[in-house]
Amino acid sequence: MDTILSIVSNLGFPIACVIGLGWYVKYISDKHSNEMTTIMDKHEKEIDKLRDSHEKQTKELKESFDKNTSVLTELVIWLKSSFNKGGNEK
Repeated sequence: MDTILSIVSNLGFPIACVIGLGWYVKYISDKHSNEMTTIMDKHEKEIDKLRDSHEKQTKELKESFDKNTSVLTELVIWLKSSFNKGGNEK
């Protein structure tokens, strides 16, 4: 408390207020920066989990499409051979 009174009496009240407010702004800025770093780290981990999940789902979907394509190809071949056996050639 004596330090504050000494600063006010030596520099004047307005300058002491500017110094105090400058310290406050720096304190709040540092605190906000630390909070944002924590939040960003948390969100980066969540994004990595979502990316991994998306890659897995995309791979499964591709495999499903490949299997369906194979089955449809076999079905087309079977249908063509069935029609050709019946004498309905094009």
